[in-house]
Amino acid sequence: MLEPCRSFSFKFKIGRPYVQSARRKCLFLYFYFMDRDLGLIHGKLQTWFPMPIQVYVNAHEWLARKLAANKISLIKHDNVFVHMEDWERAQKFADRFAGRNWPRILERYAHLVNPLRKDLFHGRQHYWVTAQSAKVSRILSRFHAHKLIAKIPRTRKWRVTDRGRRVMATALRLRHTAFPELYQKALAA
Repeated sequence: MLEPCRSFSFKFKIGRPYVQSARRKCLFLYFYFMDRDLGLIHGKLQTWFPMPIQVYVNAHEWLARKLAANKISLIKHDNVFVHMEDWERAQKFADRFAGRNWPRILERYAHLVNPLRKDLFHGRQHYWVTAQSAKVSRILSRFHAHKLIAKIPRTRKWRVTDRGRRVMATALRLRHTAFPELYQKALAA
């Protein structure tokens, strides 16, 4: 599929060529994998140099698989957990997600997406960044600004405040009273 990309172009200045960063349209290849632990993963390869690779992983799918393997019942509608048998255990599993060996996992998929990378880059590993975690950080900042959550000192964890619990309880009550048909559809799915 042709999409906008960042690449390079050659420019000539007084007979001397030089390389300049450029916005172009180039071909992207998409690859889809079903991972036993992570669920559906897809990779995106830009076919023009520098050939960046993006690997997309859904943490909710990983958590749902982990909980099912540990016999914790849940109801998931689209990508949202509507009901969970044991929220505390689910949170403990979710906390393990960030601690996985992501460079090793992602390198495996990078090789599947671009098997020529070893020859092209002589065994160098990719520099991996997380794109969606910035979105999560903005959401956490908003929740924190409205005093719905609070940071736990000296950790990377957050806790729900009393005000946050009241807001969530109100949202759950509204779900049952104002939108019962929608909630029943989610339960039936």
